[in-house]
Amino acid sequence: MAEIIVLKRLLEMQTLQHHTKWGGVVLKLDAMKVIHEGTGMPTSMSAPDLALIIAAIVFRRIKPQKLKSLRIKNGFVEFFGHLNGMQWLPVAIRVNKLVGNQVFAIELDQEATEPKVRYENINGRMVPIVTTKQPQTNIYEAKMQVVTRRMIRRDIYKSNKTNSNINNQPRQSTEKDKSYSTGQPRESIETDENDFPSSDQSEAMEICDASSSSGQSQHSTDREESEYVMSGQSLDTAVSAESDSAFKGPIGKTETDDVPLESISPVIVEDSPETEPRQHQNLEPHTPDSKTLREHARQMKALGKRLPSPDQRFVNRLRRDIRQFANMADQKEEEMVLERESMRSRNPPSSEHAPQTSSIDLFGRYKMLWKGALRVNGSIPESLRELVRYDCDTNQIFYFEETEADFLAANAMRNENGQ
Repeated sequence: MAEIIVLKRLLEMQTLQHHTKWGGVVLKLDAMKVIHEGTGMPTSMSAPDLALIIAAIVFRRIKPQKLKSLRIKNGFVEFFGHLNGMQWLPVAIRVNKLVGNQVFAIELDQEATEPKVRYENINGRMVPIVTTKQPQTNIYEAKMQVVTRRMIRRDIYKSNKTNSNINNQPRQSTEKDKSYSTGQPRESIETDENDFPSSDQSEAMEICDASSSSGQSQHSTDREESEYVMSGQSLDTAVSAESDSAFKGPIGKTETDDVPLESISPVIVEDSPETEPRQHQNLEPHTPDSKTLREHARQMKALGKRLPSPDQRFVNRLRRDIRQFANMADQKEEEMVLERESMRSRNPPSSEHAPQTSSIDLFGRYKMLWKGALRVNGSIPESLRELVRYDCDTNQIFYFEETEADFLAANAMRNENGQ
């Protein structure tokens, strides 16, 4: 496997077109479109092809919006966006040995316990049909939905920018156009890929939003929402007849779906260049308080219920660590409150040569000595107790006593577990 990766330079690929198996994926996208239009059934490609898409786009972060062909881009968005093709990944894995590297249609039967495969003649071609029940949501569905939505927004942004540039140009008659008379080429309107605003920061937020929204709703609602977001959002209505080559036989020409793109207009406003500074302002780092951390832990609890057992254990450990950080934030806040109160209640020095009160933090020093004595000796010496009673107020003394009680209780529990 290592030799294959090195010889084929799989880790050096920056675009999907450079992958050796991408041509087969393109043919299968066309084939699935033909089967879906002919039978009305959901379709899916094989498990190795879906694994290729996951490895290239989700893990390698290769951007599919750089695809050159509009037909291929349309097929990609149609399958992974509108039809949510990544939902059939568990089914493709289970029937991989039965169907091989072929595309297959899916017949839903909620009473089916195991996937069953049969072959039917569709337009002169034997196509495998898998009878199975609706699979559970997998973690890659939301990520592919984010990718396809970003592809659509990018094309809409480029189209709007091109139209605005055309409208802003002054109109001139051909009689006065010197470029035609002198034979010089006219300036063309080009849109560079770098003009599109960067979406690296918004990508992580979109994935988190998609994951949290999927955890707070039922499985069927997730399907309807994903179909609503991607429905009718075709990038280009020109579909070539090259889809016939996917079956190596005559199947018939496909028809295009002319659906307007007005339903995506709110997304244009959100990701327009005018609102980009506001988005960066919202993304500035800030220190979350204990209430925010506990809210994140509660949201992760709902999300973890839909994950397999190993992932659930990891989420539980993560939630426990988040709650510990929340407790530490509360403790830090209490210490800061006590320090502020001690600064206000401390009497001014009697001598003018004595150091200023603000420059002496008695509570901080006593707190360091108190915790150090507990950690080293396991008890507090009487001399330190007398100093604390003399220099500290009631709230600070209560804090020291609670710290000592917590330390002794923790030691007692540790000794019981050791026995």
